[in-house]
Amino acid sequence: MNRKNILKGLILSLGILTLQSCDKDFNNLGNGVIGEPNFDIETYTVSDLITYNQSTGENAPNGVESSNLSEINLGVYNNPVFGTTSTSFVTALKFVDLPTEFGKNIKLDSVYIYIPYFSEIEKYDDDSKPVYKLKNSYGNGTFDLKIHQNGYYLYEPNVGGSNDSKHFYSNDKQLIENVKNSFVLNNSQNKTQNSNFTVSNNEIVIYKRDKDGNIIQEGDGDNKKDAVLERLTPGLFTELDKDYFQRLIFDNINQIDEVNSFRNYFRGLYFSVTPNGNQGTQVKLDMSKAKLVIRYSQDKTDKEGKTSREHKVIEYGMDASVPKISFFDDNFNASYVQALSAADKTNGDEKLFLKGGNGSFGVINLFNQNNQEELKKLKEEELMINEAILTIYIDAATMNSNEYEPERLYLYNLDEQKVLIDYASDSQSSNNASIFKSTFGGFIEKGKDENNKKGIRYRFKVTEHIRRLIKQDGNYSPKLALISAKDYDNDGIVTTYKKLKTEISNQPTAVKAIPALEVESPLGTVIYGSNTSDEKKKMRLDIFYTKSKN
Repeated sequence: MNRKNILKGLILSLGILTLQSCDKDFNNLGNGVIGEPNFDIETYTVSDLITYNQSTGENAPNGVESSNLSEINLGVYNNPVFGTTSTSFVTALKFVDLPTEFGKNIKLDSVYIYIPYFSEIEKYDDDSKPVYKLKNSYGNGTFDLKIHQNGYYLYEPNVGGSNDSKHFYSNDKQLIENVKNSFVLNNSQNKTQNSNFTVSNNEIVIYKRDKDGNIIQEGDGDNKKDAVLERLTPGLFTELDKDYFQRLIFDNINQIDEVNSFRNYFRGLYFSVTPNGNQGTQVKLDMSKAKLVIRYSQDKTDKEGKTSREHKVIEYGMDASVPKISFFDDNFNASYVQALSAADKTNGDEKLFLKGGNGSFGVINLFNQNNQEELKKLKEEELMINEAILTIYIDAATMNSNEYEPERLYLYNLDEQKVLIDYASDSQSSNNASIFKSTFGGFIEKGKDENNKKGIRYRFKVTEHIRRLIKQDGNYSPKLALISAKDYDNDGIVTTYKKLKTEISNQPTAVKAIPALEVESPLGTVIYGSNTSDEKKKMRLDIFYTKSKN
């Protein structure tokens, strides 16, 4: 091996070491190559880059598989750019706490549902009570929430004897509507639990009750106060109709004490959401701690034959072990729908609309124009690539009216439905979403101005992907897809795909699924594509390489 090749190898190694730094903000591009006097660091901007819009249907948004999502959202989100989305869901239930036997003269004291929101303690007030801040909550309005007994059997058998269970989609809501029990279970006089449902950051307090169901007082004289049974973090809390559950549960006890009988008899709960004329709010629910609680009292007879009253609890859960389906009802803005239907796959689009749920994503067609001349040229140059950066600028004028922006985008291989090698080789692993795969990137970069901290751009390191394209024997360059993604902190979430209700035409193979990350994200953004006249904002792929001065 001659001296020149040794130098190239050393410089290439130093460039690779640069990539190992956890540099989420990409502030030191090209600085990893030490100043060898016979070499320069130069930048090449790729010209053969076409980007266009793609909806979850062929030319318009359509249903996406939404059964058993890892995250469940609920509510109405009014997005000024994309339109309004109402998110409902149906869930089965499972036994958590069921008495081994039931006594006589059962009287139901209370029935309620509690599903925590994701929150954190922001501070403590003057009475040392926690003040909570909600996470993943969008909007400040209310919506109409109706909870029904579900009539659709969610435990579907395998289809055709295969291992593939039936798929449910985000626009399959009518399946549940057709067989729901019409009685509204959350019919409290407190309208913040139903027709004017309010997402609150307040702590929830449950009080102790006597044998007749009345709240117990504790303390003496002026110090009397309601006795607290339990304090809960902020969440969805609704009281349900006691008479209905008296008939449903205690008049049919033989139906609830065996798993299969219970699954068929009580097929779960349907949380139906519609706008109520208010701006609405959408919030993420912590289903791992969701519960339906039935508190009741019954006669208890001791060994001496004396009868007294005792309090009992039945509890059902709704965690990941039971089936669920989420539904998205969209009232899209006409301008958004028009942009999707007019997508230009040949020349590219000026702007890309990235919308979670059953919305849309961006396609990046790289090195596939003009008989792949640019890729061939790069291969002939035998560039010593240090880094390759994809820079994506946010359309600030369009997004200015939008309070919420995706904290992260996700980039993947669309044609082969898999992660990019840069994602796979990123060693940054953490349960903290702001660190996980941070070298790969995709995080929003915001303005520093105190008066304007809106998003400016997103960036990805795609160095290994570009190196592989240049080193390969042929000239194959798979199309990439760019989606609005929720925060992610593990590979399992990223590599889960959900089927599209209708396939999307694509070469070499049709697109049949999209990452669950997109389906679960309620947010969206508008970015500049490849066909904008604003050269400074155009999506750009820069290749940083080492060049000999000789």
